[in-house]
Amino acid sequence: MFEDTEISETDQTLIAQAEQAIEDMLQSDLNALRFGPMNSFRRRLIHKLGTSRGLESTSIGEGPDRAVCLLRAGITAPADLLELPICPIQVEEPEREREREFSRPPREPREPRPEIPRPAVIDRGFQIFYAKPGSEIVLRSDGSFGVRRQDDEAGELLDEKVVPNGMFRVRNSRIVRATDPEWRTI
Repeated sequence: MFEDTEISETDQTLIAQAEQAIEDMLQSDLNALRFGPMNSFRRRLIHKLGTSRGLESTSIGEGPDRAVCLLRAGITAPADLLELPICPIQVEEPEREREREFSRPPREPREPRPEIPRPAVIDRGFQIFYAKPGSEIVLRSDGSFGVRRQDDEAGELLDEKVVPNGMFRVRNSRIVRATDPEWRTI
């Protein structure tokens, strides 16, 4: 019946328990069997099991409370299916299993890390950076660089230059353009 579906071990347990509950229902005078809330994949399994045994199936509830109710064919459903007792199947939802498997005990609060002093000299070695030719590039005291931002303050800027051909390096806390004499001596 489930040849087209990959079934996990816990879903196989669910199927076995649901088959037993359906068999018990068919042997008794019960007209309806309500299962507890479960994910859409498991509801689909229950729907298939019920219809394969000649029962009508419907989903009831919404969101995480959505569940399956199986009814004998031709029997009028009770006015409120949500009032039916829930079939006692004990199989955890896969999400809950994963949460338990990967959950860690809460961490102890850490002391704040000390402020790491920034290097006095910002140097990116021989790395060449590119910007749109003719752009004004600024080097900030935190080591970042790029075009001027509205929130840039003059005291935070280490250097600013227009890069005519768009190529530049950051050496000794300065912007070095390809047209600068220092470009070749680096």
